[in-house]
Amino acid sequence: MSKIILSIDISFKQCSITLLINKKYYNISIISKKKHNNNILFIINNILNFKKISIKKIKLIIFSKGPGSLTGIKICFCIIKCFYFIYKIPYLGISTLKIIAEQIWRKFKKKNIIIYINYKSKIFFFSKYIKKKKKWIGKKTEKIIKKKKIEIKSLKKKWLIVTNAIKKIHFKKKYIKKKFLYPNSQDLISIFLNNKKINFKKKINLNYLFKI
Repeated sequence: MSKIILSIDISFKQCSITLLINKKYYNISIISKKKHNNNILFIINNILNFKKISIKKIKLIIFSKGPGSLTGIKICFCIIKCFYFIYKIPYLGISTLKIIAEQIWRKFKKKNIIIYINYKSKIFFFSKYIKKKKKWIGKKTEKIIKKKKIEIKSLKKKWLIVTNAIKKIHFKKKYIKKKFLYPNSQDLISIFLNNKKINFKKKINLNYLFKI
């Protein structure tokens, strides 16, 4: 049996849990809004019972480390830390914006992606990700924009814009736009499998776009 990997994303309103066993994905995703603390353990328990897998057999837990809901990400991290201390399961955090880029690639096969998400009234998450071979380049472009509108300047390549704020972006017709999709935990595993050089760190900085 191949390594069993569990991935978790509760960075927005969706609670998404995926289990990878023998190269097959088993996913449960529900819209839970502010009830992540009630749903996450219940879903993990259900998906493990469904496959008759003990939590002790999980070799790695991958989670979305932000940006996104501060409460949701902290709840997720606390649960993962408990699994680490009790069962010694290593864990890895991946950028939520990179996860969204991977999801867009899986659904639409687009390599040049601009992500512009209106998280709260005056908070926008922004990044530009480019897929080169199997890896995503763009971590340094991630930032918070506190503006009502943003202008996407002319670029040499065609970009796909993923957003929930179409009316707040000025861009030329050559850009393709897609409605923002909640991150899916399945894509965390894909990112990990495509990047064998990911380093495991004892300390993971959460919500790194916010100054807390």
